[in-house]
Amino acid sequence: MASKDILQLEHAFRKILKLISTQWSKHVDNTINRSQFLVLERLAESPHNISTLAEALHITSGAVTGISDKLVEEGLASRRRAENDRRVVYLEITDKGHEILETLSKQRKQLFEKFFSGLTDTDIAALTRIFEQIIENQEDYNAELEASLDPKA
Repeated sequence: MASKDILQLEHAFRKILKLISTQWSKHVDNTINRSQFLVLERLAESPHNISTLAEALHITSGAVTGISDKLVEEGLASRRRAENDRRVVYLEITDKGHEILETLSKQRKQLFEKFFSGLTDTDIAALTRIFEQIIENQEDYNAELEASLDPKA
């Protein structure tokens, strides 16, 4: 791929990310931000500790701590210590958190339907395949980097 093509792709990708972020802020309930929404979405599946949330969301533990503090303060999540190890703290979604998540999930669905309106099922399947390939490429690259930094390798 030519350098010019990659730069155009990067520009378009950045613009899409900015549009999604901007539209989320404008059109989805301002009760919580997108990062808080993603944490609540994970917590709806099951309680998590900070490190598993950070890994799942590809953000730092410090960022998750800040997000979780806000969610607990707003009554959308609560903390619970593990029974077998009091040092381990789990974050879990509250009933209020479930209610907000349900409302925001509907709004997010509407937002993304607008983003992808006009695309055929074939287009959406192709985009999904392309995004999954990009994710796989990045995961392979990360694994290579970790292997090169491992003194045992």
